[in-house]
Amino acid sequence: MERKAVSESRESARHAPVAAEAPAERDQLVDSLIAALEVRGVPQGTWLVDISRARQALQEADGLLRRLEDAIIRDASSPTRPG
Repeated sequence: MERKAVSESRESARHAPVAAEAPAERDQLVDSLIAALEVRGVPQGTWLVDISRARQALQEADGLLRRLEDAIIRDASSPTRPG
């Protein structure tokens, strides 16, 4: 039952809105990030590719952590082996 609650909580967080901030605040944050990248001389196309790669890496890490979590739960719920 606890596993189901964790899973449901994870799913609701995944589909929740990213932030409840005002559009003006988001625009200001985006402008600040773009300005900082331009000051550092990072070409626009480069950081867009980097964002995509980072997102993919985070998704792969999330998948790995989910499998690890499932394995730990399976191991914890299996009968203990005689030693």
